[in-house]
Amino acid sequence: MKIIRPALTSAKSAGLVTLRGSRLKTAPGEHYKLIVAATWEKVKQNPEVKRVLLSTGDLILKPDHHQEPNAPAAWRYFEILTQIRTVLRQHEAAPK
Repeated sequence: MKIIRPALTSAKSAGLVTLRGSRLKTAPGEHYKLIVAATWEKVKQNPEVKRVLLSTGDLILKPDHHQEPNAPAAWRYFEILTQIRTVLRQHEAAPK
C-alpha cells in the first residue's frame, strides 16, 4: 500500500490511498484504522516481529527518518507499535 502524500500531490488527492495501482478514497480516520489493523496482523503472524517488539522493553520508539511535526497519525508507525507493545505486555502479565 502506498500513501499519496498531500504535500506531493494536489489538494484533491488528500484522503486517497493507492493499493495495487487503484486509488481508494478513505473517510477521515479510516486510513489510520487500516494501518493499525495491518500492523497488528504483522505482529500476530510473525513471531519474530513480536519477539523483537517485546524485547524493546520500555524504550521510547522513534522513527528511523525525519518525521514531519504535523504528520498524519497513520504515518507515525512508531507510536502504533508502542501501543501494540503495551497491549501485548498487558496481555502477557494478565493472570491465566
